[in-house]
Amino acid sequence: MDNNEYLEKLEMKIINVNTVLEVAKDKALEGNVNEVQGLLSILFEVTDELVNEIYSR
Repeated sequence: MDNNEYLEKLEMKIINVNTVLEVAKDKALEGNVNEVQGLLSILFEVTDELVNEIYSR
C-alpha cells in the first residue's frame, strides 16, 4: 500500500471516530444512556483499529 492509500485509509477511520463521537454526544444530551454505551463500545473498536493501523505501519 502506498502512502496516499495509507493516508486515505487513516482519514476514513478518523472520520468514523468523529461521526461516532458526534452521535454519542447527541444521544448523551438526550439522556439515552444505553445508546451511548453502545456507541462508546463501537468507538472503542474503531479507535483500536486506528491505533493498530498506525503502529503496524
